[in-house]
Amino acid sequence: MKKILPVFCGFVFLAFGSFALADGVTQFTVAPVVEAKIGWTPYNAAGFQDVVDYPGGPNRERGFTLLSAAVGISGQLYLTSLTYTLTAGSEAQDDGTLIFGVESANLRGRWHAAEARVDYGFTLGAMKVPFSRQSMTSQYRWQFLQPAIVVDELPIRRDIGASFDMAQTNETVGIQLRLGAYNGRGHRVYGPDNDKTPALFGRLTFDVVEAPAAGEGDARSRENRSAPQFSVGGSGMYNDTVDRSQVGIGVDVDLRWYGLSLLGEYIRLENDAKFAAGAAAALTAGKWTQVGWYAQSGYYLVPERLEVALRYDSYVQEIPSAVAPDQEFLAVTAGLSTMVWPNHGVKFYMNFTHRREGGGIVSLDNDTMTLGASFQY
Repeated sequence: MKKILPVFCGFVFLAFGSFALADGVTQFTVAPVVEAKIGWTPYNAAGFQDVVDYPGGPNRERGFTLLSAAVGISGQLYLTSLTYTLTAGSEAQDDGTLIFGVESANLRGRWHAAEARVDYGFTLGAMKVPFSRQSMTSQYRWQFLQPAIVVDELPIRRDIGASFDMAQTNETVGIQLRLGAYNGRGHRVYGPDNDKTPALFGRLTFDVVEAPAAGEGDARSRENRSAPQFSVGGSGMYNDTVDRSQVGIGVDVDLRWYGLSLLGEYIRLENDAKFAAGAAAALTAGKWTQVGWYAQSGYYLVPERLEVALRYDSYVQEIPSAVAPDQEFLAVTAGLSTMVWPNHGVKFYMNFTHRREGGGIVSLDNDTMTLGASFQY
């Protein structure tokens, strides 16, 4: 009993702990972070033994899959002006393998310039890079279990570095800018960089009338969804590594009104190889391009609770003709989801995906139906 009591008290502190210093203003809080998303695929036309690794493929949709999970703590160091996050977990890649390690480990500061009506902020540590609307949206608030193909194929979605952001709002328009410099070694590769040039990312968004709430879809209540929410965004990135340089741009739009949502995004990544050698020579010979876009729409049949959604995906790898033909991947996903406990992201999904291979790749029968659940606390 003596050994169990300190452990129990520690868990209670993690769940509800906070204390104020002698000045009565400075406050330290700590709260648990628990997130998980699982999927179960009762139908996979390709068969559970046929593993073909390609963009948008069904390798994550075979039997039961832990799509993502994270545990850790977050809280305040000085009211809401200085906050921290420290989480670790796993993430399923498009080839079906799992990445384990740090999810987020950062310190964030914020301050408000009242006269100019501007909020400023900075973040230091491991975090999401500011590129792509869907990539920056919590996956526990997506309309579908899986991301769009082009978002899934981004070379870096989380990295270690530093970012600066600012947001200005008035009665009708909100402007948000975020700029960051990162190691650039790869997605969730938080070790020392092997190149002296940092990866640069930036994102600018304009919100009109009312800024969209966090997540995807118009999940507002019946009484609060009469005002349209509209946002337009643009992203840019540059990353110079030992074997290639990458330049990327993206544009996106998000509209929500009376339970209906329309979301679209276009991303183009230019890759310029510094040498062509090794096993991946087909994708490091000279210049090659990744181009993709998606359009998705959803409607809440029951406000805040039940949503139907549809997404069309297009993704092309433009490879030099002397090496290989261009490769095109297409997908249409229909989904039904229900939010059981909105405050903590308890959500259930049913997705059906029809895939079609374009030029440069063998046509496969690989449609899937996947059921899933997510939880966020």
